[in-house]
Amino acid sequence: GQQPIIHNVGHVLVFAITEDGGIILTKHKKRGWEVPGGKVEPGESPLDAAHRELMEETGVKVGELSFLGQYVIHQGKGEPRIIKNVYQGYVREKGELPMGFETECCGEFSLGIQSFSKAFSPFMQDHVFPLCAKYLQLKK
Repeated sequence: GQQPIIHNVGHVLVFAITEDGGIILTKHKKRGWEVPGGKVEPGESPLDAAHRELMEETGVKVGELSFLGQYVIHQGKGEPRIIKNVYQGYVREKGELPMGFETECCGEFSLGIQSFSKAFSPFMQDHVFPLCAKYLQLKK
């Protein structure tokens, strides 16, 4: 498969696909519904971070994760850029939502979401979700 282009990745996103082709989203306390993900901890691989973040934010375990792509967020002047790896995996197990994290709950949504209300995180408003969702729908 494809390999990441930049290797010093600081963040990950995980498209966890359900048996019937939906996607698991997590509800952040402040931002609303979004794709699970987060920071890569020191000494952790992006792949391990993806599994950990998914579990912490949703209680979901996936099988093998596939690399979907990578993107860079250029912040304001003097701010470091954010490099994110995007992964995809199929839900294997749904457990309890772990306590003590920034998420309230998780839910299953259609990959075909077109319009995002205020209930969705600003992170869902960029081109990343529609591009990845379209790719995953075509791949079925």
